[in-house]
Amino acid sequence: MHVKLFSRVFLFLVITTLIAGCGTPPATPTDVPVDAVATQVSALMTGTAIIMPPTIESTAPAVATATLPPQPEVPTATTAPTETLAPTATTPSTATPTSAPTSTTVAGDPRLALGNPDFRDTFTSSTNWGGPWENDYTKGDYEDDQLVLTSVGVDGWTLSWPEIKDYYIEMTATTGSCSGADRYGLITRVPDSYDQGYLFGFTCDGRYSFRYWDPEEEQYVQIVNWTSSDKIIAGSNQTNRLGLWLEGNTFKLYANGNLLTTVQNDTRNEEGRFGPFIGHDKTEDFTVRISEISYWELP
Repeated sequence: MHVKLFSRVFLFLVITTLIAGCGTPPATPTDVPVDAVATQVSALMTGTAIIMPPTIESTAPAVATATLPPQPEVPTATTAPTETLAPTATTPSTATPTSAPTSTTVAGDPRLALGNPDFRDTFTSSTNWGGPWENDYTKGDYEDDQLVLTSVGVDGWTLSWPEIKDYYIEMTATTGSCSGADRYGLITRVPDSYDQGYLFGFTCDGRYSFRYWDPEEEQYVQIVNWTSSDKIIAGSNQTNRLGLWLEGNTFKLYANGNLLTTVQNDTRNEEGRFGPFIGHDKTEDFTVRISEISYWELP
């Protein structure tokens, strides 16, 4: 009797323990709707602003006049003594007439070998350059069949057409009152942005240089640094014929028909516009009078 009662009590306790240990099963987790996740991601993406650089609109000038560079670092030199042209021959006392003096020819002068130019402007009109004009860099006007350029600030240039690549170009120019590194010359292979190109120039004190204006770095790349030459007629009121031969990456620099040097450079081996430039160092309103610009296309 006691054994049966004990067995029933024990069995009851075991069953009670098992029931207490089972507990309530966990609730099924709630699924996150796919649309809700997408909405959160979208909110994060649209909340992040992507800053784009502003678009700069460049307006080409109505006339091909372009002048951008800041003041170049041109070494200052003392003014060279004025070099005068050869004196005019004195008429002899005898009655025998003398022949008029002939201009001295220079061996290797490209002008003598190339024949008639493909382009020649003696500035009887403003057709090729426009103007008169005045901006922050230069003033341009026409007087006595000459293009008169005046430096107002830093190096500035005016451009003509067409866009060409390989050619020989000359400019004949006469300085006004000048000194030191007052300078003038030609800029070539200028793209449509008008803000870069090769500059070959002379200074009042008889030096020449060949530079490239880099608009990204905002500085000149000196290919040929300022170099003195007795082939350049230095001083105020002097006339020089400046010539530049461009053929691929080869450039030949000439002064009055004399070869100064030959250099190679690959910065810009493409066609472009051309024109004169001017910049002053010592002389405010430094002026040059250009009587001719001509070029010969190379085969």
